[in-house]
Amino acid sequence: MPGFTIDPERLNRAADRLRDQADTFAGQPSLKFSAQAKEAGAPEVVAALEAFQQVSAVSNALLTEDARRLSARMREASRVYVRFDHTAAETLVARAQDPIPALASPDTTGVISTVLG
Repeated sequence: MPGFTIDPERLNRAADRLRDQADTFAGQPSLKFSAQAKEAGAPEVVAALEAFQQVSAVSNALLTEDARRLSARMREASRVYVRFDHTAAETLVARAQDPIPALASPDTTGVISTVLG
């Protein structure tokens, strides 16, 4: 993609911030204003509140896990970009030392040579 660049260090810092936020979030109670469902009164309201509290706890756990996985994937992407840059640099250096080895000794046994003589 033209114009697309990645700064691996910035990507790592963003991954660290995301992981830190996930850890902070995980350390917080799911229900900041915890109330016992039985305090709601009517059985239907108690059941609805209990269901809501359970779903909220599961949602918080999923969100935290997703953020941690995303942070890890961002770090892995950073490693891949760095590895690719090093490989590309090594390839360019190697090509600069022997720019076009195929042209130095043409293949005389190829199809075109055979057909055209």
